[in-house]
Amino acid sequence: MADQMVLKKRSFLGPFLGLLLIVGVPTAAAIYYYYTIAVDRYVSEFRYSVRGGAIMQNNGDIAGAIGGSAALVFAADSFVLEDYLVSVQAFEDIEKKLPLREMLSRDGGDPVRNYDPDLPAEEILRFWKRGVDVQFDAITGITTARISFYSPEDSRAVSEALVAELQGIVNGLTREARDDMLEYVNSEYALAETELNRARVAIEDFRRENRTFSPDEELTIDSGIISELRGEINAKEVELATTRQQARNSPSISLIQEEIASLNRQLAGVYEARVGSGEGGFATNLSQFEELQSQYQFARDTYIQTLNLRQQAQANATLNQAQLVVFVEPRTPTKSIDPNRPWEVALIMVFAFLVWVIVRVFMASLATG
Repeated sequence: MADQMVLKKRSFLGPFLGLLLIVGVPTAAAIYYYYTIAVDRYVSEFRYSVRGGAIMQNNGDIAGAIGGSAALVFAADSFVLEDYLVSVQAFEDIEKKLPLREMLSRDGGDPVRNYDPDLPAEEILRFWKRGVDVQFDAITGITTARISFYSPEDSRAVSEALVAELQGIVNGLTREARDDMLEYVNSEYALAETELNRARVAIEDFRRENRTFSPDEELTIDSGIISELRGEINAKEVELATTRQQARNSPSISLIQEEIASLNRQLAGVYEARVGSGEGGFATNLSQFEELQSQYQFARDTYIQTLNLRQQAQANATLNQAQLVVFVEPRTPTKSIDPNRPWEVALIMVFAFLVWVIVRVFMASLATG
């Protein structure tokens, strides 16, 4: 009977000591740390989103002209801003304006959050991330930034400095996209203008060298002359045939024949001057002129298109500017909400208890095995 009581006492003593060691000690240490050592941190929150400035995103003509690759996609830009807030670059930028190392050193000697102020920016990044919590909502496009430092004034100062840096980044992204777009459109416009001028000069040189305004118009005129000459020749031939029937020896027959020969010479001269197919002839000139006209028309259409794109791009660059809309401004916190001491202690206690349960199950399996 006494042996059974000793076994029962021993069976309860082991679990109790394990519970005390695995759960009680970490919980007590957490209570001591959070309620006696951990320094209050004050959270200054601001919320923002990127609005407007769809420079080319909503303009199909311009986006199509440059392949749609230069449009600002502001959802992606929001992720860029989020990454910036927790980057070394953000720390270095804010350090130029505020004594960040001094702010981080106000930890009250906290051994957990204590750091060496002489650390380089890359190694101090983990301490910076502890004070900057960023959450982006992909559905609404709203980003919430919570800045946590050891004094209310420090938290607000850092928050306001970060807002100013974010505004500069958004303005820079907009300006870069706008400048790239305008540079491309202006270069295309200048190229189209050059090609139009070249095509116009080519036509003027052709007219000056060939002493003609428009070969196709001259062809129309010559076609009328040819038709008229042929009509006169036909009429004279009919008159000649009639005269021969009426009076074979009439002296007017030779006159009519000379008139027909003269008309044929005129007709041959028109053909020779206007529809010759040799180099430098009318047919060659007409072909060259039509090719020059085709080039001029293409250059003119391209010029008009690029001119419209240029005007649209300039209007969009003026009217559609991206903006960082901060609808929850940074404010000076009045109460410390970080760390949440009861919550932190409860988490440690629950975690320790789960570890104790796992250890007990493992020990029981060894005993039964």
